[in-house]
Amino acid sequence: MKVLFILLTVTFFSFASEVYSQVNNISFRLKHVNLMEIFDQIEKQSHMHIAYDVSSINVGRRINISVESVSVEDALKKALENTNLSYRIIDPYIIISKNRNKVKTCISMQSNKIAIEKNKSVGGKVIDTNGNLLPGVAIAIEGTNRGVITDVNGTYSIDATPTDKLIFSFVGMERKVINVGNQKVINVQLKEKSEGLEDVSVVAYSTQRKVSVVGSIATVKPTDLNTGGVSSLSNLLAGRVAGLIGVQRSGEPGNDVSEFWIRGISTFGANSNALILIDGVDRGASSLNELSPEDIESFSVLKDATATAVYGARGANGVILINTKRGSEERMSINANVKTMIETLPRLPQYLGGIDYAKLANEARIVRGNTSVYSPEIFDIIKYHLDPDLYPDVNWQHEILKEQTTGAQANINISGGGKQARYYMSGFYRTNDAIYKQTGMERYHSNVRRNQYSFRSNVDVDATRSTLVSLLLSAKLVDQNRPGMGTTDQIWSAQANLTPLTVPVVYSNGQLPAYGKGENAS
Repeated sequence: MKVLFILLTVTFFSFASEVYSQVNNISFRLKHVNLMEIFDQIEKQSHMHIAYDVSSINVGRRINISVESVSVEDALKKALENTNLSYRIIDPYIIISKNRNKVKTCISMQSNKIAIEKNKSVGGKVIDTNGNLLPGVAIAIEGTNRGVITDVNGTYSIDATPTDKLIFSFVGMERKVINVGNQKVINVQLKEKSEGLEDVSVVAYSTQRKVSVVGSIATVKPTDLNTGGVSSLSNLLAGRVAGLIGVQRSGEPGNDVSEFWIRGISTFGANSNALILIDGVDRGASSLNELSPEDIESFSVLKDATATAVYGARGANGVILINTKRGSEERMSINANVKTMIETLPRLPQYLGGIDYAKLANEARIVRGNTSVYSPEIFDIIKYHLDPDLYPDVNWQHEILKEQTTGAQANINISGGGKQARYYMSGFYRTNDAIYKQTGMERYHSNVRRNQYSFRSNVDVDATRSTLVSLLLSAKLVDQNRPGMGTTDQIWSAQANLTPLTVPVVYSNGQLPAYGKGENAS
């Protein structure tokens, strides 16, 4: 029975082989192709199936071949010339083997039919979101160590089975996985990775990963700077960046900004402050304090010589890099916010009252060998306020300064755009009032008040695939008023230096006192 079965099988395959292999209509003319492309042509014209081990096929070898009305066997002989490959026909299959070794094929029985899974050539091109071709993209077959990279034209070709998955990866781009299936051409578009400041650091005019940066660079999240109740960005930096020293010398609106140094003062001369660049332009320390926190996209502080070397002598005291927000390819977005604040003077000196001042004044004169100024009778007059014109007992700090004042700021911004153009526009308003009191007798606002109006417009246009045109505009208007006579420093000094017994606020007859020297004394 076994012998009979073998004879019947050989007879069947021999007959089938004669039927398929005697097809004499195979014709094609191909240039610079590999064997797999030739096998595809033979399959289409002979209606046979070719199985082979992909590891035995030299994909890089490309030949020119031309046949005209030949049999399947003649076409195979022509294709396999000068190779170490041979073929075997078991109709309707053609098995390609190396030195007649058994080919590793995947054969399964389904509905009494034989199905052979074979490798095929898959190719295409890889581009970015702007349509630019990407050379050097790695394409690998998932679960294997086989892969290729795209050439200088961004194209690739790889052998894969329909069940394989191709993995596309490139530095700075998001990885993409695609099922091969029946596709022969797979074009892929890779998107850029969105990296935050925790992953990259700004270095001069470029970015580097933090692990590769030797110099000392600190970053501050924009959300940490966008806090209400602070009138300037420089006041926010102190305590948020290691090695940064900030000193606020005044609380007057417009002058209430901090002077700061990065790791101390490195140079002595005309300029010992840090270099501040907003969108790559040196705008000075004043522009930092007039910038709206809502407009900041990234904020970095370069501290040491390694990080600031590209700026030369101007970067000797450290560099602060600020990038403002830009538009993105999305529909228009409108954001607005309003903040109010209450400002107080948390630490003020405590001054003595009239009676205590008189006692200490007498002691000071007696110690120096002089007679006392105030007699016991005058002490009673001061204590019981019997003569407010001559011995007024005034708390000048209470008379000149308020306990608190208010401020407000508002911001509105619009952003959006398309593939060709993107925009970001914002408007900013801030108002601050000083803490001095007004008597109500003035016909105008005599306190120190500062109103700031700012506008910013960032527009980016892709003129060509390789040319980006950007227009960055910013403008500000400051409206500020101050007391008509003297300066705020003089007012502050006056309330600190006037004794409680010098002059009254107003004489009992309604006359205002004069203090100081000259006709402009007030």
